[in-house]
Amino acid sequence: MSDERPPAPQPMLARTITFSYDEGEDRVLVNCKAEDPERLETLMLSRRMVRNILRTCAGILAQSSERAGRTPSGYREDVLAMEHLGAVASSSQHQSSLPPMQAVPTQEVEHRHLVLQLDIDSRADGGYMLRFHDRTGMCVATGVTRVEMHHVLDALVGLSRRGEWGLDAEAGWLASAGEALRPGRAGALSS
Repeated sequence: MSDERPPAPQPMLARTITFSYDEGEDRVLVNCKAEDPERLETLMLSRRMVRNILRTCAGILAQSSERAGRTPSGYREDVLAMEHLGAVASSSQHQSSLPPMQAVPTQEVEHRHLVLQLDIDSRADGGYMLRFHDRTGMCVATGVTRVEMHHVLDALVGLSRRGEWGLDAEAGWLASAGEALRPGRAGALSS
């Protein structure tokens, strides 16, 4: 009896990804579009997966920040929070394939893929390759810049708040960036 599995399908290279929240499923949805406009994959992220993504991505950004590396340890989180706020604010000037969190209509898709693993690799250009895997071996990959990685974190934090998941403190510096924007806080930004 052979224990061989069929080969995993070719990864889909997503050109754009958008995030939304499905209240019925209590999941964050990642809608991935390929170059072929007909090809759309919808990935579902559980609370646990979002928590792990927040921790991992925040750690990667912290370790790879040149500014934070040159900053005394007591101020590193502040520097990272300012970098995050700057990256998110730059969305109007920076054309990103990963827009900041927005209300994206939930598309009725026959198959949604529950993400069980996310691999993140550094690229030579300073960006990152994200590979989402489900239990069947299906993989969706997308490349992101450092600024876009901040947009991913911003979207996930915002959607986890919408789901009342209590994940704000999962990455220390990310929580302090969010604190800076809370209404009524001294120094808070408002429109």
